[in-house]
Amino acid sequence: MMYYFQQLIQFAQQHSIMFVSIVIISFLAIFILIILLLNPKKVTPATENMDVRAIAGDDVYVTQLDLARAYIELGKIMLAKQILENVIHQGDPDQQQAAEELLLTL
Repeated sequence: MMYYFQQLIQFAQQHSIMFVSIVIISFLAIFILIILLLNPKKVTPATENMDVRAIAGDDVYVTQLDLARAYIELGKIMLAKQILENVIHQGDPDQQQAAEELLLTL
């Protein structure tokens, strides 16, 4: 990287081009390339579960039940149903029963 800038300085001095404008344009180009090359974090089911566990601890399905209750209070019934169905399929028996009871209230 330093070699590139040394070559740029030498070129600017030899060809009497405005040094500052070349440096600014070069920095902008590098900055834009860096931004374009950086990928945003892609959420996969595995990383999503890790994120939930970081917040909820090991009781992910208890937290999901609480989230479903909050969605019900907010009137977001479809989101609550999706979460409750997930708990029914993957939670322990007590969590499954609580999820089924909540679904019956909808």
